[in-house]
Amino acid sequence: MRKNLLAMCALAALAGNAVAMQAAPTGGNGTQIITGTAGHSMVVPYFTAQGDNATLISVTNLDPTNGKVVKVRFRGAANSDDVLDFTLYMSPADMWTASISKNAAGVAVLKTTDTSCTQPFNVGRSTDGQAFLTSRTDSALASGTVRNAQTLEGYVEFITMANIEPTIGAGGSGAPAAGATNPLFTATKHVSGTPPCTAAAFTALQANPATNAAAIDVGLQLPTAGITGNYVIINTKNTTAWSGAATHFLARTAAGVNATGNLIFWPQLGTTVEAGFRAGTLAAPGLMGIVTADPALLQGAPAGAAATTLTPLWLDLPDLSTPIGNAPTATDQAREISALLAGSRARNEFVTNDSLAAETDWLFSMPTRRFATVFNYAQGVMVQNVGNNQYFNSTATTTVATNGAALAGTNNTGLATSGNDTLGRRICVTGLAQLGISTVFDREETTPTAAAGVVVVSPADPAAAPGTVSLCGEAALVSFNNPSGASALLGTISRVDMTVPYQDGWASFGTPAAAAPTVPAHILPLPAAAVNGLPYIGASFTRLVNGTTNFGIAYPVRKAQ
Repeated sequence: MRKNLLAMCALAALAGNAVAMQAAPTGGNGTQIITGTAGHSMVVPYFTAQGDNATLISVTNLDPTNGKVVKVRFRGAANSDDVLDFTLYMSPADMWTASISKNAAGVAVLKTTDTSCTQPFNVGRSTDGQAFLTSRTDSALASGTVRNAQTLEGYVEFITMANIEPTIGAGGSGAPAAGATNPLFTATKHVSGTPPCTAAAFTALQANPATNAAAIDVGLQLPTAGITGNYVIINTKNTTAWSGAATHFLARTAAGVNATGNLIFWPQLGTTVEAGFRAGTLAAPGLMGIVTADPALLQGAPAGAAATTLTPLWLDLPDLSTPIGNAPTATDQAREISALLAGSRARNEFVTNDSLAAETDWLFSMPTRRFATVFNYAQGVMVQNVGNNQYFNSTATTTVATNGAALAGTNNTGLATSGNDTLGRRICVTGLAQLGISTVFDREETTPTAAAGVVVVSPADPAAAPGTVSLCGEAALVSFNNPSGASALLGTISRVDMTVPYQDGWASFGTPAAAAPTVPAHILPLPAAAVNGLPYIGASFTRLVNGTTNFGIAYPVRKAQ
């Protein structure tokens, strides 16, 4: 455990706070995060239940020896608001599958027949499934269908919090003894295709372990990389399907060997994070700033802070910013993952040929933007984590600074159309250059000879400068040559339409960051990207029709570094 964390815990105890609080993340030996084919954490970049769409998700534990405790969090496309989260317990070599579709009330629902243990128990296994929640979406939207629609698009985080080994590991308190059978492993290991999910083994997981030793006592150990995932989007009406893989993040050592991650388990409880954990100020949020970079949680961290609108709950932890490696704070890890995803230019194909009824959407999913800026719905302002302002930054007067001083300099984030009673208030990445000369081509290398009037972007965003493009939402779609119809993916929450002079071809879309990023200091002297570009996961999705047959084609983005 790091000395500064020990010191914080000691101060909390001396101050009379007797509540157990784990000063995790601790224990792992990773010094750098990389992307790979499996990981400690991963992101499914897009899910949709719009219209007749359904999304199928599969998660596999590639570890044949150890189980995994995995945090699953669905985030909405508008501002990454938490619309559903739970804890998944996977046995060795286990696979978990689920579908996301829309119910009669117009809200997304998760359904599964999978028997893997979850907390709460049996998430999604009832006839009606598990409905997504709207309590953290834009409060200005009317309840019912309009607000329910905020759950229909977004992306998914999966974070391995701990391993579940067959026996109790060394390093516990001694009760139970190291080497004894692990009750949690027994409870989660499939027997004839079904794990027992013994309630007694999970009772001990409804409290926050104060130390790694306490976590070992209840059957948890340092996590190894090993989860992998895929997704399939299916339109059940026109039988079109697109598939893709999750983007994986894993910790490794300085020698380039896969590492153990930090033990980052917190209970799946809707109770308030204790004041001792939240002690601090908006500028220096203390332990909370070590475990999350989310400005909404940091703003809500200090007890009694006037700006508090989102009180942190234990179920909010961990998230994608929680350090799995040696990052000293969650903001440092958020910047490290942003560096891995950064691209200064997106290049891909589009097909909109009328003879094939073709439609193309480009996806720009930005899973780290949540850790730079969020929308405080109650106050109607953006909240910026100013320690994380290299990739996303705002100098707008409607921005509240947290985790540091007020902002200055360049910016690329702003507020979307105010008073939108259908889509809600969304944060936008602004000022991106629209397509034009030498950035859009047909199939025969033709490019426009003049920029003015060549490319039309709609709907117009008053926050954007003339001649520029805004991506509003954190799972944003750019739909080609389809200003009045449904897009390929039927997206609405974060869609912008781009009309170009060619039906088919390819384009190169500039995606610069707010400022020239620097290599995060905690991973030096290891090499790392410092690309002056937006951190995003991109893909192109095309739907086309040949007679009565529908086809779906998906290509990953080709980023320019």
